[in-house]
Amino acid sequence: MSDRLAGGGGAGVPDLDVETIATMLDSVRVATSLIMDEAARVAQSPKDRKVSSGVLAQVRLAINKVEQASLQELADSYEPRRRAVSRTDLEMRALAAIMNGTDWLSAAEIGRELDPNAANPHATASRWLQNKQVFAIDHRGKKMFPAYVFGESWKPVPEIKKVLAVLEGYSPLRLASWFESTNAALQGRRPREVVKGDPKAVIRAAERQVVGAVHG
Repeated sequence: MSDRLAGGGGAGVPDLDVETIATMLDSVRVATSLIMDEAARVAQSPKDRKVSSGVLAQVRLAINKVEQASLQELADSYEPRRRAVSRTDLEMRALAAIMNGTDWLSAAEIGRELDPNAANPHATASRWLQNKQVFAIDHRGKKMFPAYVFGESWKPVPEIKKVLAVLEGYSPLRLASWFESTNAALQGRRPREVVKGDPKAVIRAAERQVVGAVHG
């Protein structure tokens, strides 16, 4: 086994591989064995054997400490196996970010924002959805619209239609994920954070997204 053990020694300290540490341990064990054999050979009288026994006990204690230190270094050098984040975990985190990143309104709620006395409040938002001026996700049997696709008067941000045209083929959840994700073309900001203040920049970011997907 000759693989290097990454990260074992810290900054400025070379990493040790398994063979090196094993050789260190073997060398210490051989030295200890020689010391013990020599002590046993020279111990002639009971008094000498008693002294030798005390010395050997100290030697054994010392070698145990060296072995433990070397084994600990070996253990510290290994990167422990960690539980991988499952795809389901990642998807749940993404969905949580999507759902918590903005307000979500039903077609009827948007209609009532436009006209509290509307007889058919969901009709207007449904028409905008059909005309691809906005998008909505399905949630518990209802179409839910993100607040950031609407301006202050609760009418669609005009450039949203262009963004949706550029990202044609994206599912509603993928669209929501794109609007919620930080974007390098927007200096790390999220498209939903920029779309009302600088909608043309969001259009360019969408175009860059499509070009990157084609060429990357």
